[in-house]
Amino acid sequence: MFQILILVCSIGTAQPDCQSDTALDVVRGPVVANEMLCGRDGQAYLAQTSIAPQSANDYVKIQCLRTQNHGELSKAPRRTGAVN
Repeated sequence: MFQILILVCSIGTAQPDCQSDTALDVVRGPVVANEMLCGRDGQAYLAQTSIAPQSANDYVKIQCLRTQNHGELSKAPRRTGAVN
């Protein structure tokens, strides 16, 4: 299982460094079964919300974190992808 996180980060933060502890804003999305669904549903979830960069100096990133027990996050990110 994977937890979808939507991160809004400063353009001054490199994409690999954009994590939940460095993001300007973090929104927890739904839990999905696999990484492919995380990418697809993460983009769909983002499109259905009003989550957006506050200025041209921000960007949005979708992060997929492996969960341990139905929504309990593991400590290490498994896969990330950026949406510009």
